Amino acid sequence: MRFALNEVDAIAKKATRGAGYSWGMAEEAGKAVRWLCANGVDGSRALLSVLTVADNSSPAQMAPTGVVGDWRSEGGVMCPLMAGATFSDFAGVGYADEVCILNVVSPVVLLPFVAMAARQLGQVLTVQWAGVLATTDGHVVSLDRAENSDCWTVAKSVTIRVGGQIGQKMPKHTRAEPKDADWKTLSRFAHRTYAPASSESRIKGAGAGLSDND
Repeated sequence: MRFALNEVDAIAKKATRGAGYSWGMAEEAGKAVRWLCANGVDGSRALLSVLTVADNSSPAQMAPTGVVGDWRSEGGVMCPLMAGATFSDFAGVGYADEVCILNVVSPVVLLPFVAMAARQLGQVLTVQWAGVLATTDGHVVSLDRAENSDCWTVAKSVTIRVGGQIGQKMPKHTRAEPKDADWKTLSRFAHRTYAPASSESRIKGAGAGLSDND
């Protein structure tokens, strides 16, 4: 299956909302998945790993509890969408030379947010977890993976630091090629946003949410 990047953006946004995230965070998810696909990473699979965990827990439990010291979440596993958005939001304020985020689901989802922060800071940033090293200046990215390294499950720790050398640049793509099963599952998450806004469906992200201001 091949899709235009705007199609991937749209389904990712609706699927994220369907998994119980706010529309604002769903917008961020759509842009992140689009960025990943444009840089040759299977963004659909990466997002689906996050949504599967969030759907069995609560997105709020997967958010950073603070940005001092190692970043942790109340629920024990970290959402890369929430951690990434927090990282890019605070990039203009400035961080220490190194940030460590613990127990990150599908850590590759952090990369679009780190790229945004790199552009804001005007610096190269390096992201590293077990077997994976990514470096970006906000415009291009290199991604080096050791054999059998995993981008989709939970990384015990992810380090983001200032500096680094960009290696072989990831080629740009204009279309995405998600796996059929992943696309169908994302579509099921997205379908929740079309459901009648019952109390149960609101909790899972359908309709307008618990309030129109959500």
